[in-house]
Amino acid sequence: MNALLAKLAVSKNSATPAARIKAEKPVKSTPRQRGAKYLVLARESLAEDGNLAEPIELIDQASEALEAAS
Repeated sequence: MNALLAKLAVSKNSATPAARIKAEKPVKSTPRQRGAKYLVLARESLAEDGNLAEPIELIDQASEALEAAS
């Protein structure tokens, strides 16, 4: 049991957004909620890479559009 918990803790602290998504407990959500979640993770990932202000701005606009649609 402790080995499973340790493995889960390592995967939750992983640097890749995909690993963070897989490590989370599955929750039923709408496609819009999932889309918004992926946009947030993409924004975090892009922000870590440095000078990517334009893609981040576009992702912010997409997030606002998703929020307005819901």
